[in-house]
Amino acid sequence: MIFFPAVITWPSSTSSATDADQAGFTLIELLTVITLTVILALTASGMFIASLRSNSQSGVTQRVKSEGSYALGQMELLVRNSADVVANTAGQTCQTGMTELTIRSLDGQDTRFFVEDGKIASNSGVFLTSEAVELVGTPQFDCTPNADGSRKHININFTLRKDIPTLNANTETVQENFTTGVNLRSF
Repeated sequence: MIFFPAVITWPSSTSSATDADQAGFTLIELLTVITLTVILALTASGMFIASLRSNSQSGVTQRVKSEGSYALGQMELLVRNSADVVANTAGQTCQTGMTELTIRSLDGQDTRFFVEDGKIASNSGVFLTSEAVELVGTPQFDCTPNADGSRKHININFTLRKDIPTLNANTETVQENFTTGVNLRSF
């Protein structure tokens, strides 16, 4: 009789369980993925918050500059084209340190620049700044006549500011100083 040796197979280390038992991830793999996802989410949210803050600050800065430039431009235009500086409500005509300015146009009408309700105003019923910005102090008008008295030079100076909305209790402020010098024309 011939005996054939029995074939003995040893299970391999990877085939001891079925494929269905091997599906899924290990705990280390899951923790690694969760950690990386949290790090990416924190980085992205930090960048998003920084972007929102930067946009808010640039919007506030633009608003302050826009309102200040408008007010300064309107006063400069009217002063440059005026015939003379006349006495304001405090009786000041042409001197330094005036807080309001009254000019007479070529048609004989007077225009006065002053502060009303915390805004720069004129007697024409128009506010040159809005409630969106805050006027710091009062505008300063310095009037100096030329040596021969033929022309007058007026320096206009004022400061506007606005708070920037923030996520915490600390407030940041944008503050801008506006100044110009204007010569009255010799008519």
